[in-house]
Amino acid sequence: MSHSEIVELLDGSAGDPATVFRNLTALTEAALAVRSDLGDRVWRFAAKGSSASAGHEHPHFLCSECGTVECMPSLELRTRSGQRVPRSVRNLDAEVQIKGLCDDCADTADVSRN
Repeated sequence: MSHSEIVELLDGSAGDPATVFRNLTALTEAALAVRSDLGDRVWRFAAKGSSASAGHEHPHFLCSECGTVECMPSLELRTRSGQRVPRSVRNLDAEVQIKGLCDDCADTADVSRN
């Protein structure tokens, strides 16, 4: 969930938005939460060990039109034998992002072209 989604869900019960952000940052630094940056300038947070963070080393698809984000756990990233790979990739400490148009935006674009 994004910071703004969490603030909206809490409806002021956990303090102002800055307090919520500081708490999310503290949880991330304490390794109790994970933070994802998908290149759309929105950080998303999930509790460590939750279904939202479990196996989070999968690629994410980001629609370049509407900003929709989809987890893509069925995609695998493989390297070729003998290819040098940075340690962060080998340790699954890197994020893979795929950008393009989601099906809805692609359908809308197709309709507007016809």
